[in-house]
Amino acid sequence: KGIGKLAPFGICNQIEIRSAGGDPDADKYEVSHFRMDYQEITERTGDETDDYRPEPLEDDGTYDSTRGTKIRLSNFNVKKVPTKENFKRDLGLRFATGASDFEVAVKDNKEDPESSFFLSNIKPPLQDGTEIDLDDQPVVHDGEEYPVTGWMGLAKRSYEDELGGVRIYTRGKLAAITRDFGQPAGFTGEFAARSYLIGEIHAKWIDNDERDLVQTHRQDIIWSSELGSAF
Repeated sequence: KGIGKLAPFGICNQIEIRSAGGDPDADKYEVSHFRMDYQEITERTGDETDDYRPEPLEDDGTYDSTRGTKIRLSNFNVKKVPTKENFKRDLGLRFATGASDFEVAVKDNKEDPESSFFLSNIKPPLQDGTEIDLDDQPVVHDGEEYPVTGWMGLAKRSYEDELGGVRIYTRGKLAAITRDFGQPAGFTGEFAARSYLIGEIHAKWIDNDERDLVQTHRQDIIWSSELGSAF
């Protein structure tokens, strides 16, 4: 979305895309397979208005029997490698792979690699009797019901890191982490909400062809909108 397709260059130097798509009722789907290289983009010569043309790869122009997209990041420029558990936790917060139609695999390419793993949902321990199932509590606005799924509750301990707050996902990707749903300071139960309230909410209608309730920086919801306030 927007410049998001270039965002991975913040951590790596090469982005490989392999995508098969087209008419959903077709028997076969044409493949687009190419690699974008950060160094080539920044060092290319000639007219600055020239279009950058990524390098086509071996499967480009072939056909697949199924639709889908694979994105591979490589040639990373990170200075510090986190522990496996921290990396798995932090990256796992960005995607709700258990409630979507895609998966994220992490593989270690060191000489003595640890085992690869797939991201999965994270649910910290909750205080007894505080968990709320949101599957049967849709958002009602202007005579329409907008379905949500997920859960909320009070954590057994307060969290200052990204485990704290309620994570909101749309189509499997993180749209916001909120501790107060845009409510002003001074509401009843503010301390518990900001310190102990955690949860995971899935709402596909937050960002679709009809509307986009995610702020430009893709880190929060537009709570001031009518539907955002109802949410």
